Amino acid sequence: MPIFYRRSMNIIGLTGAAVFVNYDAGGKPNFSLAGGRTQSQNFFIDGGTAQNMRLGIGQVDLDPPVETVAEVKILANSYSAEYGGSAGGVVIATTKSGTNSLQGTLFEYFRNETLDAANFFAPVTASGEKIRAPLRYTVFGGTVGGPIKKNKLFYFVAYEASTRREFANNTGTLPTANMRAGNFSDGSTIFGARGVIFDPATGDPSNGSNRTPFPGNIIPANRIS
Repeated sequence: MPIFYRRSMNIIGLTGAAVFVNYDAGGKPNFSLAGGRTQSQNFFIDGGTAQNMRLGIGQVDLDPPVETVAEVKILANSYSAEYGGSAGGVVIATTKSGTNSLQGTLFEYFRNETLDAANFFAPVTASGEKIRAPLRYTVFGGTVGGPIKKNKLFYFVAYEASTRREFANNTGTLPTANMRAGNFSDGSTIFGARGVIFDPATGDPSNGSNRTPFPGNIIPANRIS
């Protein structure tokens, strides 16, 4: 299944009964299920609870790697009494396990700017092409499972890591050569607006009234430090 950002609990967003808010700063999914309040679900992983109730807010505290999850079941309403303790639905995850044969996977997912569209506010080159901000985002790892004692005892191990380097496009406004020399005779300022440059040594310092403009909107060289 296509899972956004390789976060396993994002699979909840594929159900029509869920409205996702985000993964908060603590890495926990925040969503509403079947019209219930956000962060009010009950989470089970392999039959055990996997949520944090320290503050009375049901949040999943375990977000297993995608490659370790075999099944996710979402109960929006009318679930049985065995799934109590929820005010907004139940999420049940089952992880993979080892088998009688040795099996494993290796994976790597990557993103970079050549695969992305340019940002709406991206700067434009002289040829009119937008500049994409550099991005190097990779998620990689693997799994391995097998028997410890055939038909009775198995193991399953997973490893996942990610690296991310990204940059942002910023647009700055710099003064022209005339502005640096104190020449604002065309009426423009460094921020693009048109205005009059007043002598700060004139007028009433308490309220700025009765100020005198610089002649021609040009600041004399001896007044520039």
